[in-house]
Amino acid sequence: METLQSVSPRTGGKQGEGESPDEIAIRLAKNIEADLPQAFVYKQSDVPDSLEVFRNQEIDRYNILITVLKKSLAELQKAIKGLVVMSQELEYMYFSFLSNKVPENWQKVAYPSLKPLGSWIKDFSERVEFFRDWIAKSKVNSYFLSALYFP
Repeated sequence: METLQSVSPRTGGKQGEGESPDEIAIRLAKNIEADLPQAFVYKQSDVPDSLEVFRNQEIDRYNILITVLKKSLAELQKAIKGLVVMSQELEYMYFSFLSNKVPENWQKVAYPSLKPLGSWIKDFSERVEFFRDWIAKSKVNSYFLSALYFP
């Protein structure tokens, strides 16, 4: 299926109608960028218990992922517009967007997932929301295990 998808046409309509691949990639990048959360800010207690240390380690991983997402989305938009050089990493990201896949540069710092791009973004938002609640409440009664990097 990946081979068939890679050779399929990338245009949205017939004879010049619809969005170009560049417009599709920019639209996706802008939509994802608009929905990205801010990095987590948390204060570690003076004598943290093991669960708090674990939570903070998970949050640090998400902060790295959020930083990579924001930086790469901004760079991709600039590269498509011709303001910066389109690196190989950005080119792979561009084609991943057109194929509805999570870009490889995101997968390197993200939790393991086989979901397509749209579902991955929704799942990412739910995971971030869980950790925001956990920070706000300090203790939670139940845990969203699949939100953890290594459940």
